Amino acid sequence: MLDLLISLQLWGIIRQLRDAITLKLDDWVLRRGLRCPVCLSKQIWKDGHEKRKSRCPVQRYFCCNCNRSFCINTLAPWYWHKYSAASIILFLWYVLCGDSILHTRETVSFSEKMPTWKTLWSWLQKFGDLLMSKSSRIKQKVSRYRAWQTDEAYIRDKPIVGTVDPQTNKIFLTPGWHANTKSLFSHLSRVVSRWKKKPRGWWTDEWQAYPNAFNMLDENLPHGKIKHRDWKFKNSKGITTNAIENVWRQMRRWLHRKNGLKHQAYVDFYVELFEVKYNEIHNPKIMVDMLID
Repeated sequence: MLDLLISLQLWGIIRQLRDAITLKLDDWVLRRGLRCPVCLSKQIWKDGHEKRKSRCPVQRYFCCNCNRSFCINTLAPWYWHKYSAASIILFLWYVLCGDSILHTRETVSFSEKMPTWKTLWSWLQKFGDLLMSKSSRIKQKVSRYRAWQTDEAYIRDKPIVGTVDPQTNKIFLTPGWHANTKSLFSHLSRVVSRWKKKPRGWWTDEWQAYPNAFNMLDENLPHGKIKHRDWKFKNSKGITTNAIENVWRQMRRWLHRKNGLKHQAYVDFYVELFEVKYNEIHNPKIMVDMLID
């Protein structure tokens, strides 16, 4: 693909697109208030531009307090990487949308030398952990006027217990090694603690571990069950678990495009990353704001 762009003399257009995205990212960095990275002073002057090999010239600053010089995105999380910030941000967005790492490498590369798979995986681990950490501090807005739905799915023969609020479409996923009453009770208690609300009811399937887990929870919540073994997805009272089943369908499609998961650790990481994408990151602007703030 890169050879074709170079032969058609379109490489200059691609570099202009990279520089435009990089300048936009610099604007996001400036919005949070520029300070000296050493003494955190706001008494700074502009100190010209510095040429970079992999991006457009970058604005430099001089601190009047400690006499240190620094560039505009010194405190940005992508500063110490060899490749441009535009490549890293586009890579993260495409991976969050469901593309595989190797397929994304050919799509977002703005240089003739493509990053290796190890470099891309290190980007995903570093910035993925940062997004998960920032997402854990965000207060989830859920509704207590509709019943929540809980169900379990199996990836690599290991259970993932999930709860969804059908009204606000927020999910909470808990990967584990075993599915029993103790693990279900841990998941239910974590949901109540994380969302800080109690629902009008809680609907599950007919698995026998659910009633025991709700008895251990001791919240006096109405518990409705649906017998999937009879191929019925709605009981006589109109109770369904279609919302959580839709989450499993989307998650399986999202994981299927990752070209396989070789270890349970990958499952835990990707499941938590999918939860962050599903709950919070609906466009690239939200992702950049979470990385910078």
